[in-house]
Amino acid sequence: MSKNLKQSTKTLSASNNPEDNVVALATVGGNLSNNGNAILKTIGENLVTESVALNDKVVKQKAAYAAAEASTKEMDTENGIACSLFDKAGVKTMELIEDDPAAWKEIGFQLTSDKAEDQKIPDKVTNGSISQGKFAKQCDLNFKPIANADSYTVEFTVGVLSDESVYQPVKNPRKVFPSSKISFIVPDECLGKPLWVRVMAHNTAGDSPDSDPFGGIKIQ
Repeated sequence: MSKNLKQSTKTLSASNNPEDNVVALATVGGNLSNNGNAILKTIGENLVTESVALNDKVVKQKAAYAAAEASTKEMDTENGIACSLFDKAGVKTMELIEDDPAAWKEIGFQLTSDKAEDQKIPDKVTNGSISQGKFAKQCDLNFKPIANADSYTVEFTVGVLSDESVYQPVKNPRKVFPSSKISFIVPDECLGKPLWVRVMAHNTAGDSPDSDPFGGIKIQ
């Protein structure tokens, strides 16, 4: 036998898409503003005012995200140019100062043999967690940095964790991250679904094993 439940109004959540909250505020606020009850009318007017304020922040965030994305692309392009220029300088230095690693090191170049001897393959990343980022579609990662890691890469999935084929490499805003402070943009098709990530640490000696998948929350 079914049980009748007393209904109540649903609450809004700050984890919702802010644009959906704008619509809810504007709709309910607009209707309450026309209500004959003076108290509800005032409440409605306040909701409408807040819908306008929230929408303004949504518009500004979108503009800021677009600007940040463009700036990141410009930085990555310039970073590539800088690395190419540096590498050519190293080649020319070895050509003009032949067979003298000590001199190359004195100039400031790091030597491949030095790094290979000094470093060991990074340890596996552990104790990771994810959370909703400051902006819509943003996922923030939290894990203890690996002492000898030079960089990190991240893969994510909303599929079966044991299926290697469903993991996708993070590419937005970059593919390789220089520190454990990592935020990335979740593709639209993965929003609102339990998201899992795994991290790999890297240095010149090699790559760590993949971390165990962690996360399991929905990014909006």
